[in-house]
Amino acid sequence: MKLVKDSERLDKVLANNGFGTRREVRHFIRSRVVSVNGTLVLDADAPIDLENDVIAINGEKINIRTNLYLMMNKSANHVCSTTGGLHPTVFDLLAPEEHRKFLGGELHTVGRLDVDTEGLLILTTDGALTHRLTSPKYHCSKEDTLCIYR
Repeated sequence: MKLVKDSERLDKVLANNGFGTRREVRHFIRSRVVSVNGTLVLDADAPIDLENDVIAINGEKINIRTNLYLMMNKSANHVCSTTGGLHPTVFDLLAPEEHRKFLGGELHTVGRLDVDTEGLLILTTDGALTHRLTSPKYHCSKEDTLCIYR
């Protein structure tokens, strides 16, 4: 099961890796500081092979993160919701850099734990992994994490 697309636009890759908004990144690319595989790139729409291409800014290679995977020991009195209410959310416990959008999408919880429940909580931007772990058609029990390899 392939979980990552083969290519993505250069501006989207840089924006989703914290180099600014798409508009700021486009300006950044036009300023002649971005190279792909050693070649200067001026086209923000240039396709990037996420698994093979090497992107550098001012000659310094950058690491591309397509998805974020976090494990959290959820404490009581936190809810597994993106918006708060009566209780703080598990997202309030995260560092600010983990709140941004990644190429894989928005950060979300894999399943939910009740407000009083403590235990392992997985947070990710990987929708395909979330589907694989939570969809009834894959018969993945909460106790059997090896099911993602079946």
